[in-house]
Amino acid sequence: MPDYLPPLRAYFAHPDAIAVRVKDLQKLLKVKQSQAAPFQAAVEQLVIAGELRRGKNGTVYKADFVPKQAPSVSTIEGTLKRTASGAGYFRPVASAAPDIAIEDDVEIVNDEPAEAIYIAANHLNGALTGDTVRIEVLQRQRPGGQLCGRVVEIVKRKRTTFVGVYHEQHKRGFVTLDGAVVDYPISVGDPGAKGARPNDKVVIEMLRFPSPGEPAEGVITQVLGPRGAPGVDCLSIIHEFDLPDAFPEEVLEDARQQAHKFNEHDLADRVDLTRETVVTIDPVDARDFDDAISLEQHPDGSWRLGVHIADVAHFVQPGSPLDREATNRGNSVYLPDRVLPMLPEILSNALSSLQQDHVRFTKSAFIEFTADGIPTHCDLANTAIKVTRRFAYEEVMPIIADPDAYRGKLDAKVLSLLIRMHTLAMILRKRRFEHGALNLNIPEVKIDFSKEGRVAGAHTTVHDQ
Repeated sequence: MPDYLPPLRAYFAHPDAIAVRVKDLQKLLKVKQSQAAPFQAAVEQLVIAGELRRGKNGTVYKADFVPKQAPSVSTIEGTLKRTASGAGYFRPVASAAPDIAIEDDVEIVNDEPAEAIYIAANHLNGALTGDTVRIEVLQRQRPGGQLCGRVVEIVKRKRTTFVGVYHEQHKRGFVTLDGAVVDYPISVGDPGAKGARPNDKVVIEMLRFPSPGEPAEGVITQVLGPRGAPGVDCLSIIHEFDLPDAFPEEVLEDARQQAHKFNEHDLADRVDLTRETVVTIDPVDARDFDDAISLEQHPDGSWRLGVHIADVAHFVQPGSPLDREATNRGNSVYLPDRVLPMLPEILSNALSSLQQDHVRFTKSAFIEFTADGIPTHCDLANTAIKVTRRFAYEEVMPIIADPDAYRGKLDAKVLSLLIRMHTLAMILRKRRFEHGALNLNIPEVKIDFSKEGRVAGAHTTVHDQ
């Protein structure tokens, strides 16, 4: 059993250590829940020995330290998050805990403290959500013992552009920002700037951030369109969260070069699966097609499942413009009326999309199952496939329900594959439920849009069982 006394002593020996609840201390030190009892016993041992003391609300602290008081440093740097009420919560960049580790299941890491520090609205000093700030911890607490602080310096602004609704008053233009950013309209100068009309959604650049006794001031940089008009809400989201839309020219050129180099006949380093029966099955409204399935059943009843994922990395060379842009974006963003892809469409919607009857490069996992669905082995390989048939889920279930009705209408190999897939799926499903899986059949609601892009209604989707 690990000895928890050394990491406990190390934590409280740090000059910035503050009072903390035992259960939160357990999380900070990465102690598994199965070891909670011996860990708490070690805490109790230090309390009995007089090295630690107990405070209110189940906290413990150093014997020579007054609980819930300001740390020894005068200010702390971290990030702020404002709430709809106008107040904020501050979290330091790192906790008081040093980097120490003992054994495999006990670790002290630099992490956030168990509780955020509360910043009252009149102590924010103009700080906004996401800003990096320095705060002074005050000598008072909220009911329940939460620390309170005051922003003394804004180190770095998270953003300078914001989205809001334009309106006019007393021959002046104002913008009410979306979200809990600033709780009063921002002056944007003379009315009608950039052609803005009342109730338009606009983007502004903040010229002067709010500070005590001095209101904020901004300038309109873009008019998105009338509030509620089709597409305007999506544009608002793109600008509000600074989502990357258009690709730089060097990234587009890199994508064009990679597309030009693509040779579907050059399979020297890949397993050729282009003659295998492979299908994709996605929702009818899916906007990408990056995974496919193949399945064989051996004479002894065992199975070999092939899971094929588009090999995007084949086109993205380390350190290239594509690589840097993809790293910056992190993922594709799906909005109701558009997709902001991680890679240019010449790749994301073409060469990295598993289109029917086209050779595509993939990463494949081949999983072996016994006849009753027990996984026994898995192989990985770089492969090339040619999707035999692309399906929507809505197409497949009628086939599964009455396969005889589709004989002669559907390729025999494809029909046989679908039947095998359903058979294995039911075997695996049965095993999951036998091992305690829950069937959380929660309705999924999808929004219906008119041709003009307006919300026309909503419906629940049907999940296949």
